[in-house]
Amino acid sequence: MLTMNLPFKHIYYIDIRCQYLTDGGLKKAIRLCKTIKADLVEEGKEIHLSSFDLASIMYHSNLDNLKKGKTNALAIVLETQRFFDYLYHNPNYRNGLYTPDWTRKIFDNPKKETSLTIMSVALDKLVTALREDLGYHYPSTLNLHPLTI
Repeated sequence: MLTMNLPFKHIYYIDIRCQYLTDGGLKKAIRLCKTIKADLVEEGKEIHLSSFDLASIMYHSNLDNLKKGKTNALAIVLETQRFFDYLYHNPNYRNGLYTPDWTRKIFDNPKKETSLTIMSVALDKLVTALREDLGYHYPSTLNLHPLTI
């Protein structure tokens, strides 16, 4: 089966959502995902999510939470981790997501689901390390200001 990509349409939708709805937060989250992926690949892990896939995933994340990244960079990390975790725990929602240009489903093969899990664990570890660096040693301390879906 031939998969059609419409890169300019995809980029247009990402740009509009980023600029007008997240004040730049969407592209920051996409960049974070690409960096996490690069680190994992460097560690020898196989990640079968392209840059197109990672941008498509974050396109569906919580826009209000990404917008908070304008004044607090950690909000980008927290929303990215939260959304990857949400997708891991909600396969019906995850498997229904399409790319912004509606050319295909994002999770169109099992290797992408496995890659999502690997990246979700890496994001969990990053958030844990950040919490420890900031002096939050108990999981309940982060629940005082939960992010929303």
